[in-house]
Amino acid sequence: MSRKRRISSKRGRNSTISVVVLAVIALINVYNYYFSESNDITGFDKASVTKHVDGDTIYVRLENGEEEKIRMIGVNTPETKHPTKGVEAYGKEASDFTREYLKDRVVYLEKDVSDRDRYNRLLRYVWLEVPENKSDEEISGKLFNAILVKEGYANVSTFPPDVKYEDVFLMLEGEARENNMGLWGMQKIH
Repeated sequence: MSRKRRISSKRGRNSTISVVVLAVIALINVYNYYFSESNDITGFDKASVTKHVDGDTIYVRLENGEEEKIRMIGVNTPETKHPTKGVEAYGKEASDFTREYLKDRVVYLEKDVSDRDRYNRLLRYVWLEVPENKSDEEISGKLFNAILVKEGYANVSTFPPDVKYEDVFLMLEGEARENNMGLWGMQKIH
């Protein structure tokens, strides 16, 4: 075999190997996209809820093993453990709702602008699933902060600059008030 043919033959084999390697990489990427639990979670931290404090505060274990206290952004539930306020009306119900809904659950944490509050708690939105498009419907069904408002366990409480979902939260609060949901129904009784 001439030298030109041997070089040409090697190039052909190298090209075939390159194509096979690229095909395998493409298949791995497709598999990871469709069968991975996390898909593309850019901007989200996957965590496991370890315990709750009250309706709007939980503890999570991050993927790196660290445990963090999370204060949910944009919402405020009635107090249950405040040193001077004691247990406020509908506080126990809100706390129980959060405990039951998030107990041992995997969640996806989203930061707004601020990282921590003055008590060193992480400020986060708590997603039950990674959102695809963050439509109003998806926010009200997958974002636990919004679910608290929608079900009447929390009122909207935003502090700039952390106001990413304020408009949706206010819409949900209006609907909860209109329908006498949760704490809004309690006010009608008293």
